[in-house]
Amino acid sequence: MTRRQARRRLGHAASLLAGLAILLTAAASHARQRSANSPNECDDLWRKHRTIVRSDARAPTFATKVWSSAYVIEPIGRRRVPGACIAIRHFRDKYPSLVDQDLVSVNLVGELSYERRYFMSGTYTNGVIFLKAQHSGHTPRYLERVLHHEFSSILMSYHGFPSRSAWERASAKPYGHDYSMLERGRSYGARAERIALLRDGFIVAYATTDFENDVNSCAEYLWTMPKRFANLGRKYPKIGTKRRLMITWYDKLKAAARRGR
Repeated sequence: MTRRQARRRLGHAASLLAGLAILLTAAASHARQRSANSPNECDDLWRKHRTIVRSDARAPTFATKVWSSAYVIEPIGRRRVPGACIAIRHFRDKYPSLVDQDLVSVNLVGELSYERRYFMSGTYTNGVIFLKAQHSGHTPRYLERVLHHEFSSILMSYHGFPSRSAWERASAKPYGHDYSMLERGRSYGARAERIALLRDGFIVAYATTDFENDVNSCAEYLWTMPKRFANLGRKYPKIGTKRRLMITWYDKLKAAARRGR
């Protein structure tokens, strides 16, 4: 290789490195900008609405729970906030009038457990949802499910569930009130167990614990897996009955909220 060729190659390499440096600088600047904006993304998302998204783990509203002192709450990592806001946006889009009427806030947390024994993805109190959104498995789709789950409890606390007796008649067995599954997470069971649950009118094993958890679980399916819920309702009559009761309940609540605007 001649000296001229060597100089040419060096010059070409230097140009490539300079270009790469420019690209890396631009990428870093963009990342810094996104990081700087992240804490405000939820504020911007909800600026038009009464609902406020918070990432303050020490929210005073939580102290209203009787057993609040036994709860363990840790702050959320800032990089998880934008993903949670995507979930909240999708959640609100399903029934905006209801959310604006009955939800006080969504408080984002990094850890949520009771006595460091029962680990949960969400809970609620006085119109406030506490949403755990810290880990990679907490995708926007998963978080939206948790939001519908918890919000259905808020709706029941404000408006009741007029069709409760019809709902419970659609269950082949009484609620077991066995909450031990909370220690190992929600159990979906093996295929045979799953089919038995569906025939008995329970969408998941968690739904067998009590009436509220049964409604919560069906709310997840209605709003995030509507086609699957409809298919299961056609195949399993008791699931179909609960699905129809739930749709009627939400339709009435949404209509009332729209009239109240």
